[in-house]
Amino acid sequence: MRFTLLLAMLLSLAWSTESYSQSKDVVSHGPPKGTLLVIGGAASDIFYTKFMELVGGADAPIVVIPTAVSSDSLTDEDLDRFKNSFTAKGFKQVTVLHTRDREVANSKDFVEPIKNAAGVWFSGGRQWRHADSYLDTRTHEAFFELLERGGVISGSSAGATIQVSSLARGDTRMNTIMMGDNEEGLGFIT
Repeated sequence: MRFTLLLAMLLSLAWSTESYSQSKDVVSHGPPKGTLLVIGGAASDIFYTKFMELVGGADAPIVVIPTAVSSDSLTDEDLDRFKNSFTAKGFKQVTVLHTRDREVANSKDFVEPIKNAAGVWFSGGRQWRHADSYLDTRTHEAFFELLERGGVISGSSAGATIQVSSLARGDTRMNTIMMGDNEEGLGFIT
C-alpha cells in the first residue's frame, strides 16, 4: 500500500512538473538596453555602490524620485534630505525630481534632468504614487529613453515594484489589498 501511494505521488509530481514546464508561455522581459537594479527593500550601501558603478561613477548625473513617500506634500527640506542621502554616499550630481501633478510630469522642463541623467533612483513608499504621477506622461517616456541610452533605473521597495508592468498591493486605500485600484506599473519589466 505504501509503495502504491508513493508511486502515485511520484507519478503525480512528475506529471505536474512536466505539465508546468510545457506551460511556460508567459515570459518576462526587461529592457533591450540599459540596466534595471531592482532592490527588495531596505537598500544597504552595497546597492548604492553598485548603482554608482552602473551609472559610470560618482560624477555621473543621477535623478532621485521620492514621489512614493507617504507624506502628502514634500517640503524643500524633505527633498534636500533625499539629495543629501545620495551625496553622503559619494554621488556628486544629484537632482531630486518630485511632483504629484500629472501636468507637471508631462512638461518638457520637468523631464529635462532625466534626459541628462545616467540613472534614476525611485524611492520606497507606496508605488501607486509613482504610477499616479508619471504613468503615460513625458516623464514616463523619458525613463524609457534613459534605458535606450544605456542608463540605469533602480529603486528599493516601492521603487522596485513600480518597475514592473503589473502592480500588486497598489491600492490607494491600504497596502494589504493584493489587487486594488492601481494595477499598472511603469512597465520596464513585462
